Formats: sequence, C-alpha cells, structure tokens
Amino acid sequence: MHKPFAILLPVFLQVLHAQPNFLDSLRHVLTTPPGVQLEFEIQQIMQGDAWSANGTIEIISADKYLAEIGDQQIKVEGTFVQTWNKASSQLIKDTLYQGNVNIVSLLNQHADNLKILNQHSAKGEIKISFSVPDMDATGSIQMHKTTFHPQKVILFNGPEAKTEMNVFKVNRISKPSKFDSFAPIVKDVIDLRE
Repeated sequence: MHKPFAILLPVFLQVLHAQPNFLDSLRHVLTTPPGVQLEFEIQQIMQGDAWSANGTIEIISADKYLAEIGDQQIKVEGTFVQTWNKASSQLIKDTLYQGNVNIVSLLNQHADNLKILNQHSAKGEIKISFSVPDMDATGSIQMHKTTFHPQKVILFNGPEAKTEMNVFKVNRISKPSKFDSFAPIVKDVIDLRE
C-alpha cells in the first residue's frame, strides 16, 4: 500500500519540468543546494482501503532524495533505490525503471509523458492540473505563489486510486542531512536489481 508514494513523487517531479513558467521556479526551489526537507501527510485510498501517514522527504537534487514514512526510509540516488524497513531491519535494493512516474520523478528532466491540462494563479496560490496518459493518471500540484513551495499534490491513478500529499513545512536542509547519513542496520538484504 506504500508503493503509490513512489508513484506520486515522480509525477510531482515530472510536472516540475513540464512547463517553464511556474514549474521552473518550483524545481529551482526544491533542488537548489543544499536542498530542502518537506514535512507532509500522505493519504491514500485504493479500492476502498484507506491509509495515511506523516513523513519527511529530503530532496538534494532532481535524482537524489530520501523519504521517511513510518518505519520505512527510501533513498534514491539516480536509478538506485534502497528501501529500509526499520522494524524488520530489512533492506531492499531496486532500480527505478525508465519512465517511472512518482512524486520524486516529477523533478526528473524527463516530462515527455506528462501533459499540463491547466494552470492558474489566484489568492496567493498556483494550481497546475496534469495528466500522465501512459499511466491513465491525472492530478494536480498546488504551490505558494511567491515562494513556490509545494502545498498539495494529488494523483488519481485509476477510478479507485487516489493519493494526496499535504505539505506542512518546507525548510532548507541543514548538515548533516539524513540522505548523507543513511546507514541502516541491516539483518536481511533483498536485491531486486537485474
């Protein structure tokens, strides 16, 4: 049930690269060194089952980030993904496939499969509606009009799947970052890379 976060983040990041006006400013805010940390709540509804959790994500650059949600830490560096479950001390190593769309991949430079449907600015906010035709998905990103900090990201992935991320706080990353100090204590490693 936690996989949709992996979908929502690349979508968010691809939207950032889709059009130069508002999206370039958002991308710049999120990826300017030393990066930013977002504190958020994520809610997901999939085929009638609901799940929610609070978390953080450190975005170091377009292809480097670390998300922490509950007992899981997900570190992405390029296409290499490590997911550590703190409770079980299990580490899963995997690869992001080309064309992957999630909240994080929205910062990627590859927005070919993202289509901007509408953009508007009102009452101190900017809202961008988009679709991802290859995934039969739609969604929106809402951000602050002057700081370009993300406030809400919504992704509809099919008729009974919705993921919503509400961002409460955006801060510059201070040293040391969780990304740089990621060193899980591991009892079991599962390597899914080919």
